[in-house]
Amino acid sequence: MEINELVSVVVEGPADKEKCPFCHKKAHDFPGKKRMKPSTKVVSDPDALGVQYLEGAKESYYATAAHHLISAIQCYSRVKRLVRMGSLIGYDINNKINGIGLPTVWNPYSGQNYGDIQDEKEKQKIAFRMMKKAKGQWHVGHHAFEINLPSRWVDESGEDEVCHIVSYDTTVIQRLVELTLCFAMIDICKDNDEDAGSVLKDTMNDYSNEIKEHLEAFKGSTPWKSAPYFVSERAFEYAVAAKGGKI
Repeated sequence: MEINELVSVVVEGPADKEKCPFCHKKAHDFPGKKRMKPSTKVVSDPDALGVQYLEGAKESYYATAAHHLISAIQCYSRVKRLVRMGSLIGYDINNKINGIGLPTVWNPYSGQNYGDIQDEKEKQKIAFRMMKKAKGQWHVGHHAFEINLPSRWVDESGEDEVCHIVSYDTTVIQRLVELTLCFAMIDICKDNDEDAGSVLKDTMNDYSNEIKEHLEAFKGSTPWKSAPYFVSERAFEYAVAAKGGKI
C-alpha cells in the first residue's frame, strides 16, 4: 500500500480539526487540560534526542547522526490525527527514547569528500568499513527507498526467496496509522482520567524501543535482523553481504 493511501485512512478535513481527535466529537475539556486546542505542528530537533556519540568516530572517519526512530517529519507529521492526539497528552517526538546514534559521513576521506566519490564500489567499501567499526547502520540519504525483502528475514518462517517491497518510512507510517485507529477506540474522553493519556505515550515509546531493538542487530553478527527497518540502501547491502557470509 502506498504511503498516501495509508495516510488517507485517517485523513481529516477542515471540520474534523475542530473536533476532539480521540472521540471525534465537539471540542471539549480534555482530562487535566482546559479546552486545549490540539496542534498539528511538528518540529524535528535531532539535538534534543540526546544521543550518545559513537566511540572512535573521528579517528575512524565517520560522524554520529542523531536519528529519530519514528521519523518526525517523514512519518509522524504525515499522520495528522495522531499528531493532534499527541499534542493533547504531551507526547514529544523529540524525546530521548525516540533517538539513536548512527554512523554517517565525516569528510574528508583521504582528502576527498564522500559525496564527491564517483566509484560506487569505493563508496560501498567505505560505508561497509564504517558500519563494521561503529556497529550501526550507515545514516546517509533518505529512508523512503524501497527494497525487495525476503519474507524469512521478517517472520523467520524458513520459506525461501519470497520477497515483498518495503521501506523504513512506509513500515513506520503503517504502524502509526494502526495506532491512531486503536487510540480512537479508547474511552479516554469518556473516562475523564488524567492518566489515560499515558497509554498513548507509553505505546509510542514502546514502538520507538521496538525499532531501536531492530536497528541494534548491527551490533552483533546478524544485521539482517534489522529488517524491515533499514535507514539506508548501504545498510541493506551490508545486511545482505553479512547474510551471505561475505563480511
